[in-house]
Amino acid sequence: MLKHKMTLGQVFNFKDPNARTRCILVISVALEAVITYITTGVFWTEFLRGYHMEAEEIGILAFSPFVASLFVIFAPSLLTKFKKRRFVLAACKLMYYVCSIFALTMLPRMITDATMLVICMSVLQFIAYIFNIIAVSGYAAWHVKFLPERMRAHYMTFNQFAAAFLPGILMMFVAMYADKISSMPDDLLAFWEFVRHLGFALGVLDVVLLCLPREVDYPVIRTPKFRDIVTIPLSNKKYMLVMLLVFAWQFSLYCHNTFLQVYLMDTIGVTYFLYCFIIFVYPFFFPFSMKFWQNRIQKTSWLRALALALLIEAPLQILYGFIRPDLAPWLLAGMLLLVRLPQHFAGVGRNTIVANMQYLNMPHHNRTCYTSFYQIVYNLGAAAGLLFGTLFVAMSKSLAVPMFGYTYTGGIPWLIVFSGVLQLGIVAYVLLMGKRLEPENEEKGEL
Repeated sequence: MLKHKMTLGQVFNFKDPNARTRCILVISVALEAVITYITTGVFWTEFLRGYHMEAEEIGILAFSPFVASLFVIFAPSLLTKFKKRRFVLAACKLMYYVCSIFALTMLPRMITDATMLVICMSVLQFIAYIFNIIAVSGYAAWHVKFLPERMRAHYMTFNQFAAAFLPGILMMFVAMYADKISSMPDDLLAFWEFVRHLGFALGVLDVVLLCLPREVDYPVIRTPKFRDIVTIPLSNKKYMLVMLLVFAWQFSLYCHNTFLQVYLMDTIGVTYFLYCFIIFVYPFFFPFSMKFWQNRIQKTSWLRALALALLIEAPLQILYGFIRPDLAPWLLAGMLLLVRLPQHFAGVGRNTIVANMQYLNMPHHNRTCYTSFYQIVYNLGAAAGLLFGTLFVAMSKSLAVPMFGYTYTGGIPWLIVFSGVLQLGIVAYVLLMGKRLEPENEEKGEL
């Protein structure tokens, strides 16, 4: 609870040096959100589709970031070797943008062999995300000094607005123009390349901005041994039961998520504008749904609130798999909104709860080991789900299932359904395990 009422004018202004730094940071957040919107997700997928990549090849490319993320535990020990880190971090961030945007955009024009292209792009992505892990870890330790506890909530709230609303508007304009030229493949591919080059230019600007804040004295961090990172959490049964939940959730999300974009665009015929509009409206669910989920967590528990969120999402996820392209455009749009908008409502609570799960049943000692172990489980769950989904899509190309007067082809719709079934399994796990999952002296959370 904040003791003193803060205003945005106190958090962000150009008179106080620390407030001026926060202005720089929030501009950087907005820039990074724009870059993420226009160079990843559906726009990245469609760029790859422009070079005739299949869904399973896109799935293979998605592995690299998760493999690279496993190296996050080594970033702090590497950074402790540098007393001043401004230009080290700037170089890492710049290399991330060079490899993940500029080089990946140019590579398909240089390599024509499909297999070699996938291999080279995977290696480039891996290198890019290693650089980004170092940069993110270093910037977090640097910038936290400018975010005192009394104003952190205001800063984070405005950050969410900056990272969602304003970049979302740009995404909508990109989507509208892409729809306009969608019948001209060469022009559409050229447009995706232009958008990615724009993203790279904004990335360079982001690097320059991040060099502006003054450097601080960095805390000395004792890096735990890798053996302790694994063995200490494994000896905590309650913590491991929660980690099983984290793994299952990540698996259920990533077994279908990468392929969903391809399926909606190529098979269902969803327009770029409709797809991006559904993403764009998500932040608007925060104001009226946050209080509901806060009350659920306080009256029940973190995990029972998660069970409720997934109980809302899972049946809709199963329905999602049965959406078909022969529907009238207005009916297709209506069904997508019927599925996704309630999922947005549940997603506000679910995302917050999942983000907090690393702290459930975590003791006060050896916390570095526990947080590092959480990162490993989090990324392994995603990688395992992605591997399963990629193999399933590759092996089910000839699958054809007639149902409800329509023949569903390929494996992607069944991955979507399977994801919903897994989420129902998570609900059952939480309810059956009950007190064995809950902290003995649980503190009720706040969103």
